[in-house]
Amino acid sequence: NSTNAGVSARSEAQFKIGVTLEKMAATLTGTNQTAVLEEACDNYRDVFDSWTGNNLRADEVADEFWIKKAGLQAAAVAETFGKWEQAAAIYGRLKTLLPQLGDLLDNKIAEANSHLPSQKN
Repeated sequence: NSTNAGVSARSEAQFKIGVTLEKMAATLTGTNQTAVLEEACDNYRDVFDSWTGNNLRADEVADEFWIKKAGLQAAAVAETFGKWEQAAAIYGRLKTLLPQLGDLLDNKIAEANSHLPSQKN
């Protein structure tokens, strides 16, 4: 939260904290691993949610590059927890924000939805 760091630098730092937490979680097991992975996901979601104005100063615009990276990573972590509905929702929000990723995100949404009980028949 440095007053000198712009949104891109803060987003990058928070994303990399998430990556570090994921690496730490890989060395843990059980509830400790789950807690650290959830913390990593929280960091990714904070960056991802900057496109809605969260974590931005009055004169800032969210950094699309970090939103994309953080959104994809948050969805991937959600998938590791089996939170398919959450992953599909993140992919859907990414598709709205970044329509140029439509095909990739359509495939990811379809994959996530295939794991939902209402989609299995």
